[in-house]
Amino acid sequence: MVNDTEELVIYKYSWNTRYCGFASSKSAAIEGVKKHYLYGEPEENENETVLGTQWAETQDEEGWRVEPHTIHAVKILGDLRGSFARKETVHLIWQCLECNQYFSDDAKEDIVSPVLVTCSCRKNEKFYLVEFERGGNGE
Repeated sequence: MVNDTEELVIYKYSWNTRYCGFASSKSAAIEGVKKHYLYGEPEENENETVLGTQWAETQDEEGWRVEPHTIHAVKILGDLRGSFARKETVHLIWQCLECNQYFSDDAKEDIVSPVLVTCSCRKNEKFYLVEFERGGNGE
């Protein structure tokens, strides 16, 4: 089962051609945009890095976009470390099969296996479905 691949549709969000993130549903991607550090009105914000709040309706318009993409995610094993019960920060630990680097992503208490993650090593974005067990060290 592990290292099999699964075809998924994800929703990537961007400001014009600047890729900013992805989500597993269109509504989650829209929420991702609204929570992104680049989202906001420049004249209303002390942060000079915000780009705007307008949504592009055509390819020629400037603004935020949410577009579906089909990906192939490799299933890998990960580990949940920390304890929600002891009010510790819990991390999902996983390793990229391409660059062999380990990653530690913060986990929320409602985390469910598998979790879709990505590594952008070697200039190619790779997606993984990280499978893990609840309980033990993660609880």
